[in-house]
Amino acid sequence: LSPITMGYGEPGTGKSMLISAMATLLDEHCRALGIPFLFWPMPDTVVSTFQGGSAERMMSWMKALRDPTKIIYAPIDDAEN
Repeated sequence: LSPITMGYGEPGTGKSMLISAMATLLDEHCRALGIPFLFWPMPDTVVSTFQGGSAERMMSWMKALRDPTKIIYAPIDDAEN
């Protein structure tokens, strides 16, 4: 699997549905192989009104991505928001 992919398109073209389908597919494959799987979407609350708060929240979210014992799928949906 490619470590990074990007979807682009008008609203309603299935980008978020593709994220969900991929998460389901990965979960099923990991279960069949006995490998732990983590679906870790980026939350909408990363941006903070406090200086440094956004970076702190982003670092906290990214910490889970360093776990080598799991297959981790971490989509960033609606990044422009």
